[in-house]
Amino acid sequence: MEKPSRFADIFAPDVRRTTLMMAIFQFFQSGIFYGFVTFAPGIISVSFPKSDPLGFASIIFSGFVVGSIFNIFIIDRVERKMGIIASAILGGGAFGTLFVIVHTLLQAVVFGFLTSFALWNFSNFLHQYNAEVFPTRVRTTASGFVYALSRVSTSILVLLIAAFIKPHGNLAVFEFIWFLVAIVVADLLILGPRTTRKMVEEIAQ
Repeated sequence: MEKPSRFADIFAPDVRRTTLMMAIFQFFQSGIFYGFVTFAPGIISVSFPKSDPLGFASIIFSGFVVGSIFNIFIIDRVERKMGIIASAILGGGAFGTLFVIVHTLLQAVVFGFLTSFALWNFSNFLHQYNAEVFPTRVRTTASGFVYALSRVSTSILVLLIAAFIKPHGNLAVFEFIWFLVAIVVADLLILGPRTTRKMVEEIAQ
């Protein structure tokens, strides 16, 4: 029987690269997801002051449900690393930017829905990826540690956006999110292993 893993084991020579990769990823990915979720209702209320921001936000956020259902059918068909990258670029970047620059409420709702749709695919891909990139002996400790970083960074990045980015306008929020997307994409492309249709110990090698 193997000994229970220790925290130090997630920085063992054969694991530390993956731990570093996922620590960077988890820290910055939270700003992509929660940067949109936190500020979308306020963006609607400012851009379209006569609208019902919470009512339209509920329509926008229904994209999470639809996106999650859609993801069921593709998560094992698409390389998860590339699924994360594509959905981050589409959701956090392209659709999110369009969400704040369109001129009609209908367009904002459509692109807000598409942003939610893409970001929930992003979330499903990343949670699966986080669970399978570490070898069995340290999986629980390592995946728990890097995911905990995302909870800490959520508070940091959302407060940073609210205090320093949002005062420069709604578009500035998504310009900052594009910056986070770039970090996440570079991190995965350079350090992230492919995982789809591979055994977990094969991935760890």
